[in-house]
Parts: sequence; structure tokens; C-alpha cells
Amino acid sequence: MAIFLVAILPLVDGLRRTIWAVHAHQPVEPIGWMELVVAAALFASTANVWVYYLLGCMVFGGIKGIALLAMGGGGSPIQTSALLLCILVAILLLVSIVLRPITFVDRITLTLFVFSVGWRADSGLFVPDPSLFVGLMFLFASWCVNYWKRRHNKVSGSGASLLHN
Repeated sequence: MAIFLVAILPLVDGLRRTIWAVHAHQPVEPIGWMELVVAAALFASTANVWVYYLLGCMVFGGIKGIALLAMGGGGSPIQTSALLLCILVAILLLVSIVLRPITFVDRITLTLFVFSVGWRADSGLFVPDPSLFVGLMFLFASWCVNYWKRRHNKVSGSGASLLHN
């Protein structure tokens, strides 16, 4: 878990030196790309541990989103509802990852999800932004790969049992 928290440092600094610098019309520093590679390696290698923390953060964010929606705070109700929907979908997809052994594809998609959440964090964390939707698509791709493998194995297994009978 400590590695996840340490990996956030090169992620944020790498995004600051590369992606956020482009948005602010500042020069891009090449060391930022190395920081992003280091962060990606740290995230991917420890995804089986920090996915639980991420899920907990999403659950907390969902509860906070429901409270904001009920009290009328946090911007327009449509934006708050859209953000809450993204968080709830992320919770469902993360639960599907947590309930099974984490694969290499899961590690990569979880890392890409964290990068997507951080992509526009300079404008505020968890603000309605297309990068959150892209992050959800990465998690959904992981779910699809797992579903396809599970379905393919089930079909292969039933065909093999028919041959033995």
C-alpha cells in the first residue's frame, strides 16, 4: 500500500511536467515522461494490493456524491448525477475485479484508470471530464476480457465433457 502512495508522487509530478504543462501552455519537461513510466511500473506491479484502497475511495466518493445530490451542493444536479453515475459504475467494475484473481490485463487497466483519474486532476479531482469516462472504459475492457475468458473456458469445458461421454 505504501508503494501506491509513493507512486502517486511521480504520477502527479509527471503529469505536471507533461500533460498539465501542455494545458497551461508551458514547455514540456522530458523528465516528466520518465516519472510517468516509473509511476506506471509501480502501480501495475502492486495493483493487487491497492485495488481495495481504490474501491474504498470510490465507495466513500459515492456516499459523498449521494449526500451532495440530496443537499443540492456540488454544482448543478445534472453534473453531480453524472459524476455519481460514473463513480457507481466504477464501484461495480472494481468489485468485479476484486472478486476474482487479478490478471495482467487487470493490472494494466487499473493503472490506466488511475492515470485517467489523474489526467485532469489539475482542474479538480473527480470533476466531470472525458478522462473519467475513458478510465471507466479501461475498467469495462478488463471486465469484457474476463467475461470472454470465462465464457470461452465454460464452452471449452462443456465440449470436452461431451467428448468423454
